[in-house]
Amino acid sequence: MNNFAKVIDIENMGRNNLFKWFREQQILKSDNVPYQQYMKYFFVQAIPGANGYTYYKTLIKPTAIGYILKRLGKDGKIVTKSVENILSEINKTA
Repeated sequence: MNNFAKVIDIENMGRNNLFKWFREQQILKSDNVPYQQYMKYFFVQAIPGANGYTYYKTLIKPTAIGYILKRLGKDGKIVTKSVENILSEINKTA
């Protein structure tokens, strides 16, 4: 999520604000896990923690980038990069 936020380069849209935007759009729940209808766009990784608690890390699937860019555009956010450019830049930083 952090790399995606950096690559799309929207002013004041870092990782935390991107998560906030997803929650406002009712794509992610309050714990940053996607609603069922959006599971095809995300991968949720379970990470075992201390005292038997499991943490969840939400990752964006590459196939979701076009959909997310379209939603950001409809919401008035400025995105000037193509899906191919964003995928290429994410792969370079990973």
